[in-house]
Amino acid sequence: MFEGESLAVKDLGGILARELNGLIVKGLAHNLPREIIVDVSGLNNFEDRIYVKDLKLPEGVEAQREENEIVALVVPQKEEKEEEPVVEEAVEGAEGEAVAGEGVEGDKTTPENKGSKEENKE
Repeated sequence: MFEGESLAVKDLGGILARELNGLIVKGLAHNLPREIIVDVSGLNNFEDRIYVKDLKLPEGVEAQREENEIVALVVPQKEEKEEEPVVEEAVEGAEGEAVAGEGVEGDKTTPENKGSKEENKE
């Protein structure tokens, strides 16, 4: 369970990225926790990380993951670029041109099919 407030989220506008949503632990049954609390208040900037080794587990309980595996971090929000609509318009234009090109090509009259059209009229 994640708790606390990250300054990187609050002040820098970042997004909390939860890299692990569950954790397998090993230990005696009476030592196993019902839940593991992950305090994200230590994430003050985009370089800070919470690792498996940082989790507070009861005595005699071990995490079954690498100790340097990331549990949580804060990432910057991606800014929407002004260029994206232009790219979409270019794609739409390209599709429109392909459709228009097919229609124009089908309407062309060539010397070969001109004669056959005239024959059909007779």
